[in-house]
Amino acid sequence: MLATVTMAQSVTPEQAIQQVGIPAMVVGLLIGAAIAALIIGLLLKFVAGSVLGHPVKYGSAFLAIFVVVLIQGAIGFAMVFGGLVDMSAMRMGTGIMDQMMPFGPLVFIITQAIGLAIMAWAIRTFVKGPSDEAPSWSNAFMIAIVMIVILIAFNLLMAQLGVGRQ
Repeated sequence: MLATVTMAQSVTPEQAIQQVGIPAMVVGLLIGAAIAALIIGLLLKFVAGSVLGHPVKYGSAFLAIFVVVLIQGAIGFAMVFGGLVDMSAMRMGTGIMDQMMPFGPLVFIITQAIGLAIMAWAIRTFVKGPSDEAPSWSNAFMIAIVMIVILIAFNLLMAQLGVGRQ
């Protein structure tokens, strides 16, 4: 296990994908999406419930986050495979902003805007209340903005604690 982790840190993402294979990457994406949906779906359930003023079904919050993570993961793979994102160009500075925005502020803003649109769509489509009513678009965007702010704050906390540093 340790040899695999060490090996994975010494190769580029393209080399790692070639070594592991695309089917394993897809399975990893599915497992990662399920784990993220279990945790972040619970957060979405509480945030959506507080914004909407009524309880939200956990299953619908789980599904919304699962779909968001799958779509964003697929977009990420496409960006790496398409050459739009060069993983070797990441700025590995020690500053907190370098850790939060490894590809620079413009890429960060664009990805957050795309993430906001995807999350608002998923919330509008999948999040349901007790009588299966969907939130309005304005409520979906409000919930998505709150979720993204919470997730950015969580990422900042993780960066401060040194999680993910090599």
